[in-house]
Amino acid sequence: MTRILVSALLLALTVSEAAASYAPLKYTRSRSEIASTCQNLGGKGRGFGLNATSGRYGCANVETGNTVRCEDDGRCTDYSGDPRRRRIEELLRGKLLLAS
Repeated sequence: MTRILVSALLLALTVSEAAASYAPLKYTRSRSEIASTCQNLGGKGRGFGLNATSGRYGCANVETGNTVRCEDDGRCTDYSGDPRRRRIEELLRGKLLLAS
């Protein structure tokens, strides 16, 4: 029963209109600026490549799915998370706990 519910929720996500149908925002930010912003998110922020001296870097908000990914030269792109993500995770967590 749980598998059917999870499958139905995932199918509903793929069939409905994509929330990421808008072009991502592009801008320039330094590694230290992104690191500071990610740190301000506290436990919600998950950075990558922020302590490196070269390569891609960025930060993701693990609660909303919003992410900024930057190239080594500082060109960054924002990706918006699905606004339904948090609610779906709550529903799945609740249903899975009930099934156990």
